Amino acid sequence: MHTDMADTSLEAYDALKSSKALGKKQQQILDVMHLKRAYTRRELSRLANMEMSSVAGRVNELIFMRYIEVVGRKECSITHKLVEALKKVGDTSG
Repeated sequence: MHTDMADTSLEAYDALKSSKALGKKQQQILDVMHLKRAYTRRELSRLANMEMSSVAGRVNELIFMRYIEVVGRKECSITHKLVEALKKVGDTSG
């Protein structure tokens, strides 16, 4: 795979993927989420007071690490568009 990323950036990303330690921004997202509730990335951005680009990246990492899961689709309360619904792993309410 060809990439313009520096080798050190790729090494840091690989280390993050293999680590279960949460970063500050990842924890900030998890802290605003409640069990039995589905969220969109835009809703999490607003709740966590973070830029959408930061939330999108951190959510993708949390999905990969299995802290968050995609549970279908829902209408975003902010954009009113049908987008992925996200829940904390361990929430079995459907």
